[in-house]
Order: sequence, then structure tokens, then C-alpha cells
Amino acid sequence: MATAGRTTCRGPRWREAPRRPGGGLRRAALLLLALPASSSSVARRSRVLCPSRAAVSASAPRAAPAASALADDSGAFEAAAEPCNVVLTHTNADFDSLAGSVALAKLWNAEYSDVPTVVVMPRGANPTLKRFLAYHKHLYPIRGFATIRPTDVRRIGVVDTQSRERLGRAADWLATASSVTIFDHHTAAGAGASAGAAPSDGAQPASASNGNAERNAPAPPAATPVPGDIASSNANVESIVEAVGSATTLLIERLRQRGVSLRDAEATLFALGIRADTGSLTYEHTTVRDAKALVWLMEQGASQSAIAEFGQARLSPHQRAVLTQALAGASVSAHNGIKFATVTVDTEHFMTGMAHVAEELLELTACDVALLGVMHRGGGGGRTHYLSVIGRVGPRAVTVDLNALLQRHGGGGHAKAAAASIRLSELGDGAAGGGTPPLARVEASAAAVPAEPAASMADGGAAAAADTAEDAAALLQAQALLAALAAEVRAQVPAEVLAESIMTRALITLRPDQTVDEARAVLTQHGIKGAPVVDGETGKLVGLLKFSDLVKAAQGGRGSGKVKGVVRTNVPTVSPQMTFVELEEFVMERGIGRLPVLSDSGELVGIITRTDILRHHNLYSSLQIEN
Repeated sequence: MATAGRTTCRGPRWREAPRRPGGGLRRAALLLLALPASSSSVARRSRVLCPSRAAVSASAPRAAPAASALADDSGAFEAAAEPCNVVLTHTNADFDSLAGSVALAKLWNAEYSDVPTVVVMPRGANPTLKRFLAYHKHLYPIRGFATIRPTDVRRIGVVDTQSRERLGRAADWLATASSVTIFDHHTAAGAGASAGAAPSDGAQPASASNGNAERNAPAPPAATPVPGDIASSNANVESIVEAVGSATTLLIERLRQRGVSLRDAEATLFALGIRADTGSLTYEHTTVRDAKALVWLMEQGASQSAIAEFGQARLSPHQRAVLTQALAGASVSAHNGIKFATVTVDTEHFMTGMAHVAEELLELTACDVALLGVMHRGGGGGRTHYLSVIGRVGPRAVTVDLNALLQRHGGGGHAKAAAASIRLSELGDGAAGGGTPPLARVEASAAAVPAEPAASMADGGAAAAADTAEDAAALLQAQALLAALAAEVRAQVPAEVLAESIMTRALITLRPDQTVDEARAVLTQHGIKGAPVVDGETGKLVGLLKFSDLVKAAQGGRGSGKVKGVVRTNVPTVSPQMTFVELEEFVMERGIGRLPVLSDSGELVGIITRTDILRHHNLYSSLQIEN
């Protein structure tokens, strides 16, 4: 039961492991036979509670358990060893991290038969993955962190990160493992602070009281971690880092090469992993290898219905409330042709799924860059203030690199999608700067937004607490920090491009006194669909002539007629100083394929075509100059 402004802590939910022949039930029976009646309670207390291991036993043979347990001098019994290989996702796991981890477990279970390989999620998952696991967790070899004893860990695999900090408590296992293998696809940020999947919501302090410590994202580091520091955690480390769109792709290629067949539920999870980190093959870092991996997964039976059901993020009532406030309070501005949306939201407590809110903010504001600052409280007593900064960049903001910016604050991710969590009290006065974006305070009653275990929205009691000097100072600091970050992003945007920079200067022109047949031959020779008509004496623009106009004139028996009789003279023109954004809107709104560029004196100095606009967006490498 949650009190005002607080969420009651709830422990992790467990269920007993299925009792398999030769497994826990048999060992328990052996223990009971060896124990006196007075010691039966000890045996009952030693029973291990853990998530289902059915997927593990189905994918690999288990090592034979010890026939009996050893007793110490006090009469207490030590459980039999259960050695295993472990594959770790990063904290706040996403689809790519889990899919790649399950794929590596599948590969190792095929390669190593001495001990089983299981997947451990050190701490938390994003809301979309959490929903998927609510239906599918029993189908994969996933074990709870608390059910693994460090002495049982043999090999360790790490997927989608190269940083110890992103492994949570499981990082302590690295030093004692027989070997560590890293699979990652973050090469540009290979030395990044997170060096793994973009933190979807920023980080959450591990000590924060948000209802369940297992759901927290990683704690904000005091300083930027050592780049790729997993490699220094063990003497026997193999790093496999390749530039593909998804870490899962690297494992799918190896499964396919080894001839391992997949169950449809496995193929579906792997497809979701690739789809998530490549934006369904739309992100610029997507490769042909990702597409080929997806094709093979479809051949292996990946369920398109399941992908459609679970691959799309659904905003919870809390997320919708935050998005509503963010849209109402967002500051939208333009800088050098790039549109920015910036807003700070106070949610009182840490909330998962803010990455999806940032993505919706980017889309609904029709901006090129969205910076969402989410201020929340955590730490001892819930009085430590944090700002989670989640950034998203659209395809037009080519030069913006959020990863480079947020790495300096202990975060990171991708150039176009990154996040960081910053402990406000550690910033000092130096973090303030720039203007202050508006603060959208999230207030929702329990009736409007039902409580959920992970976090609760601010209510009247918490809003009153925010009026204290401490909270007010934290809010101002959060606003100033986001404004300073926005200013740094703007500094990455180059000066706006003008029409004269992209126009075609080498022109193919026609004269008014040429015949229709002659003009048609010129356009056919150069393979163009139109050309400006220029007065040969004055150099002034007379109009534009389209190839279709010439065809119609020739078919009407006017092939020997003059061009001046069929030229279009009512032609819109632009100045060489028109900005690209204005130019693009002008062309798109009017559906113009050719736009003459005139100097102040009226001289034709160039022409802008659709090809010029596409070339400026750098969408196709094979485009040829049209004029």
C-alpha cells in the first residue's frame, strides 16, 4: 500500500523451481534420509527458490548432482554445487541485450556439454521487454541473480556492453570466472562510458527507494568509468566487437554457421532484438548483415504476429501523463535549420520507460532533436535529486552526436539515442548555464493514474514538499543543466546551408528562337526532363520548358514551331540567399521539380532540382547531377 508521495517496497517475486527427476527433489530426499528428525527444518530452509529452469534442462544436459551433501561440525548442510556458464545482459535490459544473451546461451549449450549455460539479467528490464517476459520468460534459460552462487560460475558471456558499471552486482563474478567473452556492436563508442546499449531512461540510483531495487537502472557513477573496463577484469577475456546494427546479429551468424536450429519462440525473440536496435532496419548504423540475420530468423519460424504484438512499445498511464505534460511545457525552437524540443519534467520518483516518452516527444513535436529531462528523487530517505536526460535525434540532424555529449556525464549510447543520469547535488554551480527551459510538473491523482510498483506519480503531498527550498533549488539546477546540454547540442549544428551552396551551376539552357524539334533533341541528348529558356542577348530568364510540353507540341504538328510559343513564362524563382529549410518547404508545398535561382539583377545563376535536395540529404550515394 503506497503512502502519499512514496511507494511501498516490494520484494522480488519468486516461484519454486519445477521438481525434476534427478534434480532438487532427489537431493532433498537424500538429505532427509541422512538427517535426524530434529534437523528436518534445516533441510526445509535450504530449499532453493528460483525461476523456472525448464528451458535450461531442455537446451543442455545438466551435470550430475552430488549424491549427498556435506555436514559441518554444527550439523548444518551445504547445498551441492551446481556449476554453470552464465551469460549476462546489461542492467535495465532491452530486447537486443536479452536476445543476444539467449542466443549466446544457445550457442554455448551446443558447444559445451560439461555444464549448462544460463542467462542472468543483473537488474531490471525496460517496460517493453518486461511485458514480453511476462508471457515468455519460461521459454528461455533465464535464472535469477540470487539463485547463482559465485563459486558455481564457470565461463561468463557479456552481451551488448563493455562496461562493468552496466553489469550491476554481477560485475563481481568477472574476476573469478574461468573466462569472459564479450559480444558487442558499439564500435564508435567502444571507449564510451556505457559502451553498450543506450541507457533507455538514464540511470537510477541503486539505493533509491522506488518500490523494488531490482527494477532500478544503474547508479550514477561518481566519474566516467574506464572505457571498456570489462576487459581488465579477468586475465582471460575475448572481445568480439563488430560494427553491425545489433549485438544479436553477431550471435545469429554464429548459430547459423554452426547449423543450430531454433524454436519459433527463440527465433521470435532474436528477431525482436535485431528489430529494436536497428529500428526495423531503418537506423543509419543498420547493415546488410542485420537484414540477412532477420531473413534467416523468418526462415526459422519467427512469429510475425508475436513481433507485432510485443515489438511495439505501449505507453502506460504514467508514461502518457508524463508525455502530456511534456508536450504542454516543451520549448520548441529552431537553430540553423534544426528544430529542438526541450523540456524538464518532475516525476517525484524514478520511472521506467521514459525513452519511449522521448521518442513520442520527438515525433509529435515534429522536431529534429528532443531533450527530455526527468527529475526524480532517490537515495537514502528519497531526498537525493537526480536528473535523467534522455535524448533522441531525427535523421535531419546529421551532425548531432548525443553519445559524445552524454558520455561526459557518465551516460552514453548511440549518436542519435543516448541517456545519462546525473546526481544534481554533485554538480555544483558550474553546471548552470544558458537559458532555462520550462518545467512541466507532473501531477496526477491516484484516480487518474493507478499506482504501479515501479513508481508513482507526484500527488498533492509530494507537490507540497517540492515547495521547500531544497526541492526548488534542485529544480532550478535541473533546468539549468538541461539548458546547458541543449546549448552544447546546438553548437554541434553547422551554419545553415543556402540555396547557392546546393544549386546546379552548370546549366543546360534553351533559346526562345530554337524550334520545338531542336529543343526536344537537346533534352533527349542530355537525358533531362526540362530546362530553363534564356534570352540569348540579355541572359534573362524567359521561362521553363518541360519535355512533356515539347512532346505534345510535336504530336500536334508544331515541331517546326519556336520554343517561345510553348515555353512556360509564369515561373517561381528563388534568391541564392534562401535557406535550405525555406527552399525545401517552398519546393515541397508547390510540387516544383525545377526552381530557377536568380541574382539580384535578375540573371539566372543556377537551378535547384529534386535531385539537388536529395543529394543534400545524403540519402543516395548513386545520384547523378541532373543539370
